[in-house]
Amino acid sequence: MRSFIYQTLPSRVVFGVGELAQLPQALSAMGRQRALVVSTPNQRTATKQVMQLLGDHVAGIFDRAVMHVPIEIAHEARVQPRTVLYDPQLTLSLPYSLTITSLLNAMAHAAEGMPRSTR
Repeated sequence: MRSFIYQTLPSRVVFGVGELAQLPQALSAMGRQRALVVSTPNQRTATKQVMQLLGDHVAGIFDRAVMHVPIEIAHEARVQPRTVLYDPQLTLSLPYSLTITSLLNAMAHAAEGMPRSTR
């Protein structure tokens, strides 16, 4: 699969196998020093991997995210994502039904990004 980047204002979607490793560069490209790590309660393993990648650049952790985040939870976390990174490798530990749901969601974002691919 070919990796790609889709950018609209004010957000950017990065999609591709192994793209998680590019997280520090994505943070730098936004001109940011630190990032809030957002995950679901069950994804602590992936959260730890992200924290290792970012090192001292972790501003904090918000582990109460849910699929299709209700606005109240988004306000509680006080975040509006500027970059969304989809790495299919992050779905390997998910239950099958959630993996399929995540795949379909990622494909929808991929389809949105095709005409404006920058890679």
